[in-house]
Amino acid sequence: MSYYRQLIQSDPYITSQVAHYPFDTNANDLINAYNGTSNNIVYTNPGASGTGGSATFNGSNSTINVPNPVSNDFSFGTGAFSINMWVYIPTGGVGGTYITKRDPTFNEWTIFHNVATSQLIWTQRSTSGGSIGRTATIAVPFNVWNMITITFSGGLLVGGIKMYLNRNLLVATNQVVAGYTGNNPTGCRMLLGRQGNNAGTFITARIDSTRIWKGRELNATEITDIYNTFY
Repeated sequence: MSYYRQLIQSDPYITSQVAHYPFDTNANDLINAYNGTSNNIVYTNPGASGTGGSATFNGSNSTINVPNPVSNDFSFGTGAFSINMWVYIPTGGVGGTYITKRDPTFNEWTIFHNVATSQLIWTQRSTSGGSIGRTATIAVPFNVWNMITITFSGGLLVGGIKMYLNRNLLVATNQVVAGYTGNNPTGCRMLLGRQGNNAGTFITARIDSTRIWKGRELNATEITDIYNTFY
């Protein structure tokens, strides 16, 4: 049995998981083969657990591009979801987008790191033009691995969004643009390392094990366990 097959079968959080990107040597997805295309990515730098590799983004032309799946597994409608990833931002890094579902014409959702303030920002949008999101009031530390988790309980209200840094629930301010009707599927790709095709938005970072759940809101106990065990 392959290492990756064992990894999937031993994962206690496999239920409702639609994608898992270990980023050890490539941008392949272990769950549904929603594989990404790597552009100027280095995988030889150590990952968060100290073993395996990680995806290193150089801040100037590095991206991972994942085509939109026919199943729309990365579009969440009004349902629950969770996104979990490990990130390392060096001091003096540039850019800000860790991961987004976005193309030049529309942005479904984004995890963004404001490099100037080191604040974590999450936004989810609907085709109606409305959006909800949160901005953390606590800075993400530089030069160390951090685990970021975004969860949503479902519905249309900003209060359903939770942001975690490592195992800690973050205090965050709300962002609301009236008219949010859900995270509608638009056919956008998923992109890591850059904000759409906008110039000057590449990030300097390492990103490790990234997972997405559709229809499941991870709870605080589960997030703590993932942080402690590197599942």
